[in-house]
Amino acid sequence: MDRRLIVNADDFGMTVDVSRGIIAAARGGVVRSTSAMASCPDFSRSMEELEGSGLSLDVGLHANLTWGRPISEPSEIPTLVDGRGCFLTRSKLLAKALVRAISPEEAYREMWAQAAKLASRRERITHLDGHHHVHAFPEVAMAAERVAREFGIPYVRAPREGLWSPWRRAMLKRFAIFMLAASGPGYWRSRGFLSSDNFGGFSLGAGPGLRQRWIDAVRMLPEGVCEIMAHPGYFAGGLDSYGAGREEEVTVLADPELIGALNEAGVKLVSPASGRSAPDA
Repeated sequence: MDRRLIVNADDFGMTVDVSRGIIAAARGGVVRSTSAMASCPDFSRSMEELEGSGLSLDVGLHANLTWGRPISEPSEIPTLVDGRGCFLTRSKLLAKALVRAISPEEAYREMWAQAAKLASRRERITHLDGHHHVHAFPEVAMAAERVAREFGIPYVRAPREGLWSPWRRAMLKRFAIFMLAASGPGYWRSRGFLSSDNFGGFSLGAGPGLRQRWIDAVRMLPEGVCEIMAHPGYFAGGLDSYGAGREEEVTVLADPELIGALNEAGVKLVSPASGRSAPDA
């Protein structure tokens, strides 16, 4: 049985503390890639930390339309921001997207600016995904496709989470994502991009029994390529609702027991750039 696993650490650059936690988790060997939030004030300092770490990670774009402030002038993207010039919350952006009340051109403009900023620090952007999976939202998916194509990004996340992972956790979030057309791998493969066969993440967030849930998930991995999103990081008060849960993930992802479980299960760790050979025809 061929089972390959991408473990990607989201939110690199959100804060320096989060980025340092991602680097610490990656030293354990399970995390082979990370996705950067180029719109955040700590992005440049975070990239300096990564460049000085000695690690060789795939770095992708974590397209952000729901946290903090945009790179673009707020007046240029009025359907994506509130009266203070900050991005809309996830729930507000999704509600507007579902009724086609956001501008795909504005989403493209801001995501292009974020990709360009990341490209100024990395010669190759290996993958694209979205903070809160915004790249799969209606209207936004079209913008994400344009950006991925223009920057030569080969892999796009398909965040539809399968029942192979602990399915009783985060059921409502998983169902909401499942209903989006761009959450499935077929959507991206039909457009010429690479994407994983399976995905997990919400069910493997911090909380009681996190280590055991990871080990159980490894043993249950379906055949093919699976991507699991992770959110390790060092905690900074008031960051977001996930908070100290990030530090739990650092501990588990750097635990040699997890590497042992992967080896025992015959799972090969890969990165987005190497995980899948070709998109669907």
